Amino acid sequence: MRRLWCVVVFLALLAFVEGQTAEQAEVQKKFDRDKLARELAIEEKIGEYIPLDLKFKDETGRELLLREIVNRPTLILPIFFHCPGTCPIMHAELAMVLEKLGMPKGHEYRAISLSFDEEETPSDAKGAKASYAEIIKGKFPEAEWYFLVGSRENIDKLLAAFGYHFIKFAKHDFIHPNLMMTVAHDGKIIRYLYGPEFLPFDVEMSLLEATAGRASISVRKLLTYCFNYDPKGKKYVVDVTRIFATFTLVTLALVYFTLLRRKKRRQV
Repeated sequence: MRRLWCVVVFLALLAFVEGQTAEQAEVQKKFDRDKLARELAIEEKIGEYIPLDLKFKDETGRELLLREIVNRPTLILPIFFHCPGTCPIMHAELAMVLEKLGMPKGHEYRAISLSFDEEETPSDAKGAKASYAEIIKGKFPEAEWYFLVGSRENIDKLLAAFGYHFIKFAKHDFIHPNLMMTVAHDGKIIRYLYGPEFLPFDVEMSLLEATAGRASISVRKLLTYCFNYDPKGKKYVVDVTRIFATFTLVTLALVYFTLLRRKKRRQV
């Protein structure tokens, strides 16, 4: 009976994981995941320099040259403020790291949340900053965390210097890598930190390396592009259900074959 139950569940989950609507299948043909992964691949440019003569606007609408901000070790997080997926997670992670590290005397640094959506405004940046400023609880100065927007040209120039790529499908609809970069006071790229989670120790080490101007080899993590097409919302979303079903399927398969193997051993 147990064996039969395992087989039934195994087949049911297999059907669930493999099942697709005609629209999902058509979209996945158009946007092949392997092709997307190649197009979104990060070209790490550790030791190279980002252009600091680019202009952006902060959350107050003030126009700033990047060199006015990046004149000390700086964390740069590419996101877009309308993101319904991993951007809020990375923002919250960064806020918790800033709250944990604080601002050590003699090791001052800054953080930048850079929108790569040229349609977003200082008002969008201001709203985003207000959402995450509460997390840092005064442990990290709010004034040292900049939320920037800019023109398509300047955004592309900065992200190209990082070897960072994204794909835009529609207004406020992007697929992008989850990572943050650390740069030195002169714009030298020090390290890539792969998200969506950021460990305080990794961030702190990257900032110390930035203070010394010493570029470091990144400890690569799985670069996440976990998405699926939602025909109702007409966008790619993280498919937690499918991920869980796949994990359950593998687990049940292992349990089934273990039970089957034990039974054969008893028969011998």
